[in-house]
Amino acid sequence: MIDHSLQKGYGNVKRSCNSDWKSGQAGDAIHELAANSLRFLVEQCELIDLVSRVPGKQYVSFRRGTVIARPANQQHFITNLLEFEQLQRDWLDATILAQDWERLSYTTALAPCLAMEIFNRQNRKGPATYFECYIGHLFAKTFGVNPTKKARLSVLDREVLMTMDFLLDLGKQSPKIHLPVKMSTRERVVQAWSHQRLLDSAYGDGVYRGIMVLF
Repeated sequence: MIDHSLQKGYGNVKRSCNSDWKSGQAGDAIHELAANSLRFLVEQCELIDLVSRVPGKQYVSFRRGTVIARPANQQHFITNLLEFEQLQRDWLDATILAQDWERLSYTTALAPCLAMEIFNRQNRKGPATYFECYIGHLFAKTFGVNPTKKARLSVLDREVLMTMDFLLDLGKQSPKIHLPVKMSTRERVVQAWSHQRLLDSAYGDGVYRGIMVLF
């Protein structure tokens, strides 16, 4: 069953990323889930056009039965499986064009989220968790450093470990990165600013550079 395959693929993504965010194994797991999710959407769901009130933008979605997934930007979302696989190969070969990378990354980020909203609506955290895995892998692969989610803070003469978004240490000659990853502005987005203030207070202004990724 495709639903079981997608659920298994989602688990593989989480395990692979938690084991080594920057690894090829994590990248392969992400691509496999994205490709299988796109195949599920194209072959087992109905592509529907949505009414857009945003000038210059058109949106589509996928429906199975009475369940409809969130919107996807028609210009950026790839619905052709062969094109998706070709662009993935171009990216791995470092020959992909900028506009094609935009479409590939958008589709890789969104396809599993759309699929989960249809086949596993009970897993409300699933789309955000997957998106975090994807972004964490991209940054870890780019910088060659695995992120952590723990920061040591001094509180009342004691050191405490606080859970945060991604933190990347790029070495002594480079600024550290604080990388909040959110699916929407509704997803505790204000937390990123409070965490940045804590990091500035603990380590000094500018030691951690904040980069928010918001889908």
